[in-house]
Amino acid sequence: MKARINLAMALGFVLCFVQFGYSQNVVPGIIAGASFNDMKLKDIPETTTDLSNVNGVEAGLYLSIKAGSFYFKPMALASFLKGTVSTSVDGAKPEDANFNLTTLETPVLIGLKLLPGFAIEAGPSWNYLMSYTKEINGVNLDLDKSSLGYRAGLRATFSRLGVFAHYGGIIDSSDDSQYQLQRPSRIIFGATFDLVGGN
Repeated sequence: MKARINLAMALGFVLCFVQFGYSQNVVPGIIAGASFNDMKLKDIPETTTDLSNVNGVEAGLYLSIKAGSFYFKPMALASFLKGTVSTSVDGAKPEDANFNLTTLETPVLIGLKLLPGFAIEAGPSWNYLMSYTKEINGVNLDLDKSSLGYRAGLRATFSRLGVFAHYGGIIDSSDDSQYQLQRPSRIIFGATFDLVGGN
């Protein structure tokens, strides 16, 4: 229930600026993409874990605030990841299990328009883990709920439609939980659509 409240608050925060965007050069929009992730589960005693080939989709809302050649873009995204985790205890034959992860992400990007229709953008991203696979090979997982990450990449725009390619990851890791889920890198491709004209 708490995760749903957090998601509703984040999306509501973006939606409340839609009307503002019509008069203040602030453009609201929708975003969707696909991600390819490098992830690791650590600190599971006597267990070797291979968590590769975890792919996902994301969708959400954003605001694009123009300031000359720069723009400021806060976003609220729901990210859904799915893959296979292979575990081996004491060198035994590996066992495969499905792994699912749902997060709420709030990147805050700063972009620089280099050429008409072409920009670079980067910024921090707060990540909140809403749900995940709780048990793997008999081990009950207890993972950190939040972490700070980053995104950086390129964006091209064609009228109100945009496409982007981002590289990102997690830059902090808490020791509060018994086990750690590390997300050192990922590649994200996606598209954006401005709900009103302006940028």
